[in-house]
Amino acid sequence: LRDSDLAELSRLEHLVEVQIGPEHIDPQDPITEKGMAHLANCPDLCDLSIASDEITDAGVKHLARCHKLTELNLCSDQLTDASLETISQLDRLEKLGLSGTGFTDAGIRHLTRLPALRSVSVGPYNTPVPDAAPYVTYRAG
Repeated sequence: LRDSDLAELSRLEHLVEVQIGPEHIDPQDPITEKGMAHLANCPDLCDLSIASDEITDAGVKHLARCHKLTELNLCSDQLTDASLETISQLDRLEKLGLSGTGFTDAGIRHLTRLPALRSVSVGPYNTPVPDAAPYVTYRAG
């Protein structure tokens, strides 16, 4: 998949879920902030998971328009605290998973603005999920 494919997906009027693993991304033409901008045109999008090395803070900024997001999982070493600040605007977000190395304690504090957030998992990029030791996981009861 590539940015142009996300443009096509965004035409689906009632799209609620998009899950794209790294094995489905075209390495010659990967998903970038342009693709993320297309997803922001999906008003019913509730669940988004994308693992792409080319997703940046600029791409995440488009997601601020996805007001119905309840679950978000992003994997990219280009994400920083700026992405966390954008994500903190998604007031319906309940579950968040982030893989990357650009997050700090100060950035994580942005997430305290999310009233519905119940689960957060933050860890280094390319860490297999079963090897949870490098992850920081929070869950509200």
